[in-house]
Order: sequence, then C-alpha cells, then structure tokens
Amino acid sequence: MSSLLKLEKAGQPNLKAQFAHDQTIENVKSLWYDWFCEEKGLFNRGKRLWSAAKSIVDSPKFKADETYVFFKNNCPAADFPLYDDFRICDIKSGDVLYTVTRNAWGFSGWQVHTEGHWDKPIFEGSWNEVKKWFMTPAAKPASLVELLPQPLSSTISKIIS
Repeated sequence: MSSLLKLEKAGQPNLKAQFAHDQTIENVKSLWYDWFCEEKGLFNRGKRLWSAAKSIVDSPKFKADETYVFFKNNCPAADFPLYDDFRICDIKSGDVLYTVTRNAWGFSGWQVHTEGHWDKPIFEGSWNEVKKWFMTPAAKPASLVELLPQPLSSTISKIIS
C-alpha cells in the first residue's frame, strides 16, 4: 500500500506528527508514494529525505500543522539516473506546495520547486543552503508608499499620518 493511501486512511497526519516518531524502517518506508528503484532500497534512500524534511518542519514558509509530506522516487525520461524528492502538501486541498529534489536531472545538489515553477527551481544549492532558505521568513512585500519616488513618498506619508 502506498504511503499516500496510508495517510488518507490515517486522516492525513500533519507534518509534525509524521516526524514525531523514530526513523525506523517502517516509518520511513510508509512515506513513499511511488518508486522505480528496488523496494529494498527505499529505507536507505528515505533516510536522507526523512532527515531533510524533518529539519524544516518549523519553516515559516508553510504551516506544519496544515501540511503533510510524502517521498517519491522518479525515473526521468532521459539519460539521467533515478532521483528522489519529497513533497510538502496542503492537507485540505492535497495541493503540492513544495517539491524538494535531490540530484535531479544532472544537477548535483538540492532544488526547490513550487507551483508556477515546476520547470525551473525557485532555489537550489547544498542542503544547508536549502534548509537556510526554508528557515528564513518570506520577504515582506514593500508597501506601495515605499515603491514611490522619495518626494512623492514623503508627501503621501505626511497625508496618511
């Protein structure tokens, strides 16, 4: 049974609950949704993904209590080897918020993809760099006043205050 079915039957435990247990063979293998490698290799492949996903549970970029994770082993339709990823999904909609790949398509390292950016990663680097990106709060958008030329910005700020 795939881990996605197990998650659905268990009421889709959230990300924090998924990693509240030890990294046992059963717990790691239960997170795999799909694979092309030999089943006996899932635990070793999954240990790295488990550690990575667990290390960003408290990321400010998503709410751990409203998301879940699953692992996927991918077979590219090109002359590249199998690669693994983990996906962080919204519990309510099931939408994939982030796909985090490792050594995919000839890139040596980790890449982060999200909706609208499936073809090109929004961030890539070593795991430490990717983890730092996940643990850094999203940039606060500039206010409209901050985007205006300085004299106009000052005038509007005075009017608003």
